[in-house]
Formats: sequence, C-alpha cells, structure tokens
Amino acid sequence: IYYLNPEWEWENGGLLVDMEDDNERYAPEFNSCIVFRVPRWHRVQTILTNTKRLSIFGWFLKPGKLYDLYTGEPPTRQIHVNDTEESDEVSE
Repeated sequence: IYYLNPEWEWENGGLLVDMEDDNERYAPEFNSCIVFRVPRWHRVQTILTNTKRLSIFGWFLKPGKLYDLYTGEPPTRQIHVNDTEESDEVSE
C-alpha cells in the first residue's frame, strides 16, 4: 500500500490495523509504503476527518495458485490448479 496523503495525522484515524500482529497500527504517512503477504487479516480504522485518505494498492499473485482465505489457523496444504497431486506441505 503506497500512501499519498501529505500531512496526515494519527488523530485523523484511517490507520491500517494488522489483525494478525496484535492489532499493530500504521498511519498512512505521505510517500510511505507498507508491504505484506496476502491473504492477511487487516482493516482500516474509521476516518475522523473530512480529509480524503488516498493510497494505491495491489497484489502480486502466482499464476495457477489458489489462495485460501485466512481463518486464523496456519495453512496446512497448497493446491495448484494445474497439478494433479495435493501436498500437505506449505511452500512459498
């Protein structure tokens, strides 16, 4: 996530909350970037100002790989669309 808001204050709200890391919070500081693996549970706090919160975000995915939704449990297996075998090991 690349943040585009000059002069954003923590008091404005709109912080990124990493729900998988003890609810660690990150302010959308201008010209900063946060990178994390997906899927990952996260949310954005309510914005408490009339200022727009601007960012650019995207994902890099491996072609042919199905990504499971995070359930709070560690992944146990990985399935590839074009593979005929399933593995009980997680690979990255």
